[in-house]
Amino acid sequence: GVKCYIRYMDDILLFSDSKPELHRLRSRIETFLADRLKLSLTERATYIAPVMQGIPFLGMRIFPGTIRLNHRSRIRFRRKLRQIEEAYRLGDMDEDAFLRSAASLVGHVQQADTWRMRQKMFFDLG
Repeated sequence: GVKCYIRYMDDILLFSDSKPELHRLRSRIETFLADRLKLSLTERATYIAPVMQGIPFLGMRIFPGTIRLNHRSRIRFRRKLRQIEEAYRLGDMDEDAFLRSAASLVGHVQQADTWRMRQKMFFDLG
């Protein structure tokens, strides 16, 4: 019965103009998970907040009008990029595999507002 929600695997966001409605939905979800599935919500990841504060979701923080990559995701991106560059440099990865891996990494982070970060990393600008 939720009008506005986003779900990806086990992550879910519920939206409402009514804070009491969100508390009611959270209670119903907790009951369903406990009674039917023998699961529980993670306390640190389950909260009710205004969207203007930004919503953490899938390694990003979503604000009205923009999406930012969170700190851990930026670090993971840089580390993984360095790893594949090193594997290519050492000959452990061919050029085609390197390009596919790099494109996959960039494809994920470009969903957020990361243009300047990518320009700086790939072209040494700024």
